[in-house]
Amino acid sequence: MTRTDVPSSSLRDLKDALASLQREALNRDQKDREDREAEKKEREEQVAREQEETKRNLANWVMKERFGFATIAIGCAFAILLAVLPASPDKWLLYVCASICVLAGAWQKDRANKHIAKLLQKAVAEDVIGARTRW
Repeated sequence: MTRTDVPSSSLRDLKDALASLQREALNRDQKDREDREAEKKEREEQVAREQEETKRNLANWVMKERFGFATIAIGCAFAILLAVLPASPDKWLLYVCASICVLAGAWQKDRANKHIAKLLQKAVAEDVIGARTRW
């Protein structure tokens, strides 16, 4: 059987069927590509949201650390001021107040530093994850 024996309508039908299958495969590939891009975009947006939240928390804890440092400074200044004031029977109570101020500031500063260290580790990890998703 030669090529001329095959009816041209069969060839046309075969070509149409192959073209239809090819279009279907192209459409499926395009849909898969769009789904992957949408998923990648979703991951990038999630990482960006997490980074923003981490930055907000970090700024909050930095302010708390600075407040702790300021409280320490105020307590020390109060104690120095008490040292130059004349003696009085209740002066020890004022020294206790100054000490409490210094201790509360040190506690706040230490607590804030611990949270800052954790958040910085998280921020570095999120940066690595964000860089990985961009590749």
